[in-house]
Amino acid sequence: MKKFIIRILLLVFLFFIIRFSTISIAGASFGLALWYQSVVPTLLPTMILSSLIVQTGAATYITRIVHPLIRYIFHISANGSYCMLIGMLCGYPVGVKTCVDYIEMGRMDNTEGDYLLAFISFPSPMFLCGYIASGHLGNEYWSDVLLAVYLPIFLLNGLSWFIHIHRNPSFSLSAQSISIPSFSIQMLDHAIHSSVAVICKVGCYMMLFSILASFVQAIPWIPSTLRAIIAGILEMTTGIHQISLTPLSTRMQGSLMCGFASFGGFSTLMQTLDVMHESNLSLKLCVIWKILHGLLSALIFYILIS
Repeated sequence: MKKFIIRILLLVFLFFIIRFSTISIAGASFGLALWYQSVVPTLLPTMILSSLIVQTGAATYITRIVHPLIRYIFHISANGSYCMLIGMLCGYPVGVKTCVDYIEMGRMDNTEGDYLLAFISFPSPMFLCGYIASGHLGNEYWSDVLLAVYLPIFLLNGLSWFIHIHRNPSFSLSAQSISIPSFSIQMLDHAIHSSVAVICKVGCYMMLFSILASFVQAIPWIPSTLRAIIAGILEMTTGIHQISLTPLSTRMQGSLMCGFASFGGFSTLMQTLDVMHESNLSLKLCVIWKILHGLLSALIFYILIS
């Protein structure tokens, strides 16, 4: 039955793309333009450099400073602290990709990776302050937006600790010590190849979900607020913009925007799952954590502005 439903939905999607080509082209153009103008210049250099930093062991220079400050708060290893930091600074899906890089190199196991999934996948501060606060809410809300998105990681970390450590006393975060090779052209080639593959897939996901969001926006009998919410669930950037055009209060708009940003939308979620799929990390856990993160962020912003 599940296969049948998926097949029918795919055929319907194809029919809509052909029948309503103007809408699909506009949606695809928007998604690809956003990818080319914003995502590629921001994420691709970061992904390549982060991959090289992991491969050469240069991350230890960062973790020596960061890890002592946060290890007792988040119960994470030195490698885990770098995954969390790079994920927070650079945005989706860099944190998860860095975690996968460590696993592929044998410097982190899947158990630790599953533990980290709860709090290494974020939107970047630049996106939160620039696109959401300055672009759609107003500069005076930037601190509320940051708090709403990043405060939930403490609760998510606690829940992950309860699942992975409290219930399993023998579990310990790995601190793999293996020989690290020197920099080589092969390292650079691997970093470029893997990063380009990820960034191209990101563009395809953004294009497809932007088309879906465009179809939703073109349905006249759905209320504008509901259309905006559906768009945000599908593709967060489109949804955030559409929410700003609704008659909702700033408090409610900001709450929904923070929820969309923390969840990431199905577009970002699929990008993250694609990065994970060969690592044996729990896809189910990742989905659960992102839903919880989105709900908590929306709630926290709503409380902060009360």
